[in-house]
Amino acid sequence: MVGEDRVAGNVFTWSFKRAQLTLSQDGDSWCVVCWTESPLLGPNMVTYEARHRQPMHAAWDVWSRVKRATEDGEEGVRVATQAAQWMSSKQ
Repeated sequence: MVGEDRVAGNVFTWSFKRAQLTLSQDGDSWCVVCWTESPLLGPNMVTYEARHRQPMHAAWDVWSRVKRATEDGEEGVRVATQAAQWMSSKQ
């Protein structure tokens, strides 16, 4: 039950089934956005959006959202670790 994570330009993206999470830097904050595709509601609907000043808080948020989408704590840790490494390379 592993999702796919990738970096494209200045955005870290993780996707699993119909869920997608993006992490990007916006000025001095980190933006976490979750999207979902629903056949009933149309394409790409934002289900969650948050901004964090601390990279650690953004990584925790990524972990929480991935864990919720996959119901797999290990996948959440894996993606949050990758996101944290990506954020530290941006600073």
